[in-house]
Amino acid sequence: MSPRLNRPFGSFALDDPPSLAALAPVAGEAQQAEAARPLRLLPCLPACRRPEAHKSCLLRVDGQAVLAEPLRLLPAANGALTLPCRSWDADSTCEEGPLRRWLIILALVIAGSFGLYLLSRANYLLFHALVELGAVVVSAAIFAIGWNTRRFAPNSFLLVLAVAFLCVGVLDLLHTLAYLGMGVFREPGANLATQYWIVGRGLESISFPLAARVLATNRRLAPERLLVGYLMATSLLIVSIQPLELFPTAYDDATGRLTRFKVNSEYVVSALFAAAAILFWRQRDKLDRPILQFLLAALGAKVVSELAFTLYTDVYGVFNMVGHLLKLFASVAIYEAIVSGSLLTPFQSIFRDFVESQKKLEHELTERRAAEEALRESEARFRAAFEHSAVGAALVGTDGRLLRVNDRLCEFLGHSAEELTRRYSRDVTFPADRARDREAMTRVLAGEQTAYSHEKRYLRKDGSVAWGTVTASLLRDAEGSPLYFIAIIEDITERKEAEALREGVVHMISHDLRAPLMVIQLQSHLLAKGLAKGAPGDKLWKSVQTVGKSVRRMNVMIEDLVDSARVETKQLELEPQALGLRAYLRELLESAEGVVDAQRIRLEIPESLPPVAADPDRLERILFNLLTNAQKYSPPGRPVTVSAVVRQEQIEVTIEDQGPGIPEDELPQLFDRFFRSRANRQIKGIGLGLFITRMLVEAHGGRIWAESEPGRGSRFRFTLPIAPEKPVATAPEADSHAPV
Repeated sequence: MSPRLNRPFGSFALDDPPSLAALAPVAGEAQQAEAARPLRLLPCLPACRRPEAHKSCLLRVDGQAVLAEPLRLLPAANGALTLPCRSWDADSTCEEGPLRRWLIILALVIAGSFGLYLLSRANYLLFHALVELGAVVVSAAIFAIGWNTRRFAPNSFLLVLAVAFLCVGVLDLLHTLAYLGMGVFREPGANLATQYWIVGRGLESISFPLAARVLATNRRLAPERLLVGYLMATSLLIVSIQPLELFPTAYDDATGRLTRFKVNSEYVVSALFAAAAILFWRQRDKLDRPILQFLLAALGAKVVSELAFTLYTDVYGVFNMVGHLLKLFASVAIYEAIVSGSLLTPFQSIFRDFVESQKKLEHELTERRAAEEALRESEARFRAAFEHSAVGAALVGTDGRLLRVNDRLCEFLGHSAEELTRRYSRDVTFPADRARDREAMTRVLAGEQTAYSHEKRYLRKDGSVAWGTVTASLLRDAEGSPLYFIAIIEDITERKEAEALREGVVHMISHDLRAPLMVIQLQSHLLAKGLAKGAPGDKLWKSVQTVGKSVRRMNVMIEDLVDSARVETKQLELEPQALGLRAYLRELLESAEGVVDAQRIRLEIPESLPPVAADPDRLERILFNLLTNAQKYSPPGRPVTVSAVVRQEQIEVTIEDQGPGIPEDELPQLFDRFFRSRANRQIKGIGLGLFITRMLVEAHGGRIWAESEPGRGSRFRFTLPIAPEKPVATAPEADSHAPV
């Protein structure tokens, strides 16, 4: 039958399991928010068979032990909730409260004491034997429980009491056998029994403060050593009484009185018991409440018991009887403390620790799973960032071995990943840069800096040299030991080449612009001197022509630089017109005296050629650049041919010279900025003419390329769009086509 909770609004089975929602009608609105929490019964013994007993029933809510009340939930002293057992069916299981336990013990003690009192009136010797043997049995039980549960105790303070009570039980047994009237020992009188009593109480009174000290320090003593020590001490005390008879007299049989030694010993023992009670009270935070209560009750009873034993004069007297009854009560209380501390509390602690450990383990597992998932995500992000990075990346061992590389680095160096991971970083480093690399790694490994970054040269697989910026940081483990370097390599080859080219161009421009200026300066000086001396006009005219050529040359270079900047900033604007190419070229050549040699240019352009759509000024620049280049690189007197045909709905213009030709490996770079052929470095120029020509042709929607055979001349071809069918524009005036 499943236990059910009865209430005015019905009942519910505890094995549902119910929640506090079932208690909501009787719990009051203050507990409504707790209605969703699960509720289950925590089994405990003994079972509550009488609902009217009002025992406290133990429930568990969310793993927390609580007590509940049928009409309203009340907080208990420990923060729990109380529920009298009358609200449960007779089959419900309950836990007896500490008060009921104390009442039962007190009732048993009172009943037993009354029975023993009656027995003492009839036969005191039998009363004494029963009380002492009962104490001996309790002492043996205390030792058995404390010794066999020592592994479960959090410290050794209960073990100290258990071992002490084993020895105390032996001494109490000897005290019982030596008691006056027992006839076991030959020595007559009450002194021997009293001596054994003093020894037993002394050993017991010393053990309680010792146990309190062990509790305070939370020490775990070696059980075997503790047992051997107590047994040796007990044996020495017994031998000092008999047969050595070294122990002081405790009872004077001649006068029938206690000796001063015995009385003082009882006072000392009482003081030690009182001191032990104070010590245990100071350590109350380390003791469960039932254990503390039983210990304090036992020590209090022992203090009163020992004081009673200082007052009797007759070993069969009233004070002697009261002392023995209090001693028996104290032994039972110690037994209860040992049972609570060695059996109930440890197993409750074990269960509680198990639940807490399980919760902690689940929490740790959850955190570990979350950490592992976060680590996997982090590794995946790192792997993705590493593999798909726009720059080269590598993991480099502390010895310089390449442990892992990404595709971008393989592309940069021209090696496969398998090839690189079999090499060291020095194998792909330009020899002159290896020492700098090694020095930087050494500083980082020594802890002088956390990372390094510098520019260096790399050796590609094809033998070429590439520039890169390497930034490397050292990864260490939790102990600080170096693991490997994470290196990022950015390809800066183009930037380095551009920097070198820029430096060369700056030098070249400054030189080429300075040369015409020097000519102008010199000719101006000669003109001034000639005019001052009245030189002939033809000689002066020659100087004027030289100045004009230098000015035109400077103008061309400046215009090249300006147009280059316009192209870079996309500020080049075109005003296309329909131009008849044959007529346009004739007019252009007539107006280009001093710029090109018109006599050496042969036109092969059919009259039926459709007009082109082009900006007149930009087309003039294209033609002048190509024609002047052709004449510069052609032998003197050799013609330059200009032809044009319709091809794929465009006009294809060809300018062919008979010069030395262009090396095949230079053709792809011919139209690059600042490029100059190796074979013609002696010819002046800054390397922008063909670059600007390409930009202007492409701005018109055409393309330009070169064909050449070394020793047989070159052909420059470019295309222009055919103009829509509109009237052909007249040839431009001569002044509008003057070279710039």
